[in-house]
Amino acid sequence: MLTRDHADADAQELLEAAASAADDADLLALLDERSPMHQGRGTAGVNRLRGAALLALARRGALGRSSLLAVLEELDTGRAAYPVAAAASALCAAPPAPEHAVVLVGALRRLRDANDYVQLDRWGGDPAPGDEPPTAREIVLHALQCQGDAASAAGPALRAWWADDGHTLTAEEARLTRQLLVAFPDVPTACCDTDGPLLGLARRCRRLVRTEALGEVCFEDQDGKGLGFDDVFVGQPGIVAFFYTRCDNPDKCSLTIARLAQVQRLLAEQGRGDAVRITGITYDPAFDDAARLAAYGKVRGFAPSPGHRLLRTTEGWQTLRDHFELGVGYLQGVVNRHRIEVHVHDAEGRIVLSHERLHWNADELLQAVLPLLDRPSQGSTQAGSAAQALGGAAARAAGPLLLLLLALFPKCPICGVAYLSLAGMAALPTLPGPYLWLPVLLATLLAQLGLLAWMASRGRGWS
Repeated sequence: MLTRDHADADAQELLEAAASAADDADLLALLDERSPMHQGRGTAGVNRLRGAALLALARRGALGRSSLLAVLEELDTGRAAYPVAAAASALCAAPPAPEHAVVLVGALRRLRDANDYVQLDRWGGDPAPGDEPPTAREIVLHALQCQGDAASAAGPALRAWWADDGHTLTAEEARLTRQLLVAFPDVPTACCDTDGPLLGLARRCRRLVRTEALGEVCFEDQDGKGLGFDDVFVGQPGIVAFFYTRCDNPDKCSLTIARLAQVQRLLAEQGRGDAVRITGITYDPAFDDAARLAAYGKVRGFAPSPGHRLLRTTEGWQTLRDHFELGVGYLQGVVNRHRIEVHVHDAEGRIVLSHERLHWNADELLQAVLPLLDRPSQGSTQAGSAAQALGGAAARAAGPLLLLLLALFPKCPICGVAYLSLAGMAALPTLPGPYLWLPVLLATLLAQLGLLAWMASRGRGWS
């Protein structure tokens, strides 16, 4: 049972109730950045809540897909000792896998400047006086041991970490690391692509219908130019990622913009740089003005263009946040936690794919967005259908119209008088014996109508 030595009694009570629920849904809701428990809570408070929720998931036994994703997210991007240690402990409840071992070694690197003693059975992980708990890195190393033979996939990464950070380890951390290195072969073992399973775990296919409310969303780009939702998202498929310039986790926002720049370069190499829109939108529109966006992108290699922009909302932020289901929480207008998230949209601005929580790579996004270039938009499809329908109607009308023109075409000098002009018609009475011509004209007309009727009866084309 978690001790109550902090002012988080409300969060602890909610957590204990969620831990006793029949499934993981209530615990996962507490890990969601959109949860009311995240709003108005500082980063340290969010970390205490997340660490305790991850431990509660571990105590439930086997991890489901969503629970595993939450655990791997903390190991993949987390930099606070308590929730990272809690996630490592929880990962021992999942079946061993090579990709899990690789993520654990990455967590060891990120803890270099955040390692601390952690007592997992206390709220927030703070040790009680006189206790000698393990460090966060010790808990991660124990989790690596839980991976068994699957951990050998992380052998090269662990040796590289040992070479870089071995001098910073405590005696117990060094002992655990040596045990793992002895178990790994000197030659890296052939293994599956460890990115694949993780990318699949973080990927979510979506088909969201646009709403009229999106028309109220307005943006300003890195050059100070105002734009509407359709200016950014309609007309071409694209990739949109979210970030903010005050982010203190280089594995999240800074890396996100650097990878958008990588997507730009890959598209340029294929000669399709202008075919796909690339957009970065800040979580912090009140602070991230145009100048800050431009400077942030420039340092990370992002090249602005008419189709590649960094944006802040000037109106409709909450509408946009709801449309993308953004995972971000705030304390008095300042982001207290957010997840990694990047989305692929079609030419109508509808989201077709989301990649959330875990790191993504540029190739994966290109594989998702490039097929959309060959797919006609709904507007062009409707226009094509209308043109096709119009063409069909014209074809159906062409036959009767041709016959009508044939009937009215003058076929003798007498009929030609009537087609010259009104003036010619007016001159008709001046001809000698005009009234003698009228029966001849009437007979000719009846003969033509009879001919049309005969042709219609043979071809059954009465129209």
